[in-house]
Amino acid sequence: MKLFFAYTLLAASMMSRPNEAHVLRGLEHRHLEKEETVDHHPMICGTRDPTKQDIQQMVYVMETFGNSTRRHLANDNDDDDDEIITIDTVFHVIKNSNGDGPTLEMIQRQIDVINHDYAPHFQFNVTVQEVINDRWFRLRFNRANEYEMKMNLRQGGAETLNVYIARANGLGWATFPSDYQSFPEMDGVVVQDLTLPGGSAPLGFDMGGTLTHEIGHALGLYHTFHGGCNGGGIYANNDKVSDVAAEESPAFGCPIGRNTCPGQGADPIHNPMDYTADSCKVGFTPGQFKRMRNHWHAFRAGNTAKSQSLGYPCTQQGLESKSCRAVEGLEGFGLKCCGGVCKFCAL
Repeated sequence: MKLFFAYTLLAASMMSRPNEAHVLRGLEHRHLEKEETVDHHPMICGTRDPTKQDIQQMVYVMETFGNSTRRHLANDNDDDDDEIITIDTVFHVIKNSNGDGPTLEMIQRQIDVINHDYAPHFQFNVTVQEVINDRWFRLRFNRANEYEMKMNLRQGGAETLNVYIARANGLGWATFPSDYQSFPEMDGVVVQDLTLPGGSAPLGFDMGGTLTHEIGHALGLYHTFHGGCNGGGIYANNDKVSDVAAEESPAFGCPIGRNTCPGQGADPIHNPMDYTADSCKVGFTPGQFKRMRNHWHAFRAGNTAKSQSLGYPCTQQGLESKSCRAVEGLEGFGLKCCGGVCKFCAL
């Protein structure tokens, strides 16, 4: 079924908004978190590796809030299998003054891909905004033009998915749900326009699977190969999804039968969070969908979601509640009222 979208055109030759100029000057010289590569061989995924605190947050959400978030669902059942989450999504399609960039057909096909890949648990209500800007078209990971673009274009709050499509120097990157708290302006997903269906991205990343992969990060998923075969302690079970087999390193192409972690099952080469070609991907596991649902309710479902979904409003009583105090065993990393909502922050 075709999913139609609103479409607007914006000639965005402006630079940063005046009140943000000082922010951009400070960010322009930040070091790259991952090494830049040239366009003919771009980085596949620039999403940062999760830190120990990221994993602590994720574990806490899954173990503590997996049950409490269900109170906010219309259909309360053990697996939440019938819940359909609709995400308002804005595609910022960046083109240069020559008109280079994806066609309307490519954009529509990309919308169809993500709605197919996330069905039946998520659907995306997409608005498309076309932006003409030569500087933003040649987007560079973690550089001034990325910050400038996002600060001018980003719409909505944590509950709105912003997707930036440009001739980027990497195939894609995204921010984790918890990143919104510290730097909301940068929240969202970037994908190279050549990864859209009908594009010419290398290594088989030309059927729209890159956006599926990066949205997975934006909803709390890690790479299938995170932690490798022998991760221990807080990294146990690698990506912390029990129904995804361990994998020592990323897979490319479609290496049927690949098994880099003997005794732990065949590598999850058909999973969207690996690096295999788009044609090799099949879909997410139930455990991954559960992770994404819980992170949606914990971090993204509405402007006050962090307070409402945790069940404690930001009052003195909320501050004194168990869920807004430090969590034993997480090395002083817990919850308190910050900025009007109960959220994760260092105590």
